[in-house]
Amino acid sequence: METINRWRGQLGLEPLSKSEIEAGPSTQVLDGKGLLIEAFGDLTDLGGNVHEDYGLLSMVCVQDGTLFIVRMTGPREQVQSERDHFMAFLGSIAESSTA
Repeated sequence: METINRWRGQLGLEPLSKSEIEAGPSTQVLDGKGLLIEAFGDLTDLGGNVHEDYGLLSMVCVQDGTLFIVRMTGPREQVQSERDHFMAFLGSIAESSTA
């Protein structure tokens, strides 16, 4: 949850509570549920540079004590236009984990 709120902070957004994050959207990935995180704002990178109107799309899943993260960050328009591909990729992880 700390990682998710760190990402939100980088976008200038307020942190969410654990219950708010867990109540958000999810998807089947690997052998369990992956939390989907989608957020937009002005991204401040590690160098302090501000990138206006950026977006984040991420899946976070803990499986057998291992944290898995798939993340895409970029200009809002590009993140939104690649959302379907991102979701298809997550679906392929779920399918390959059961084979």
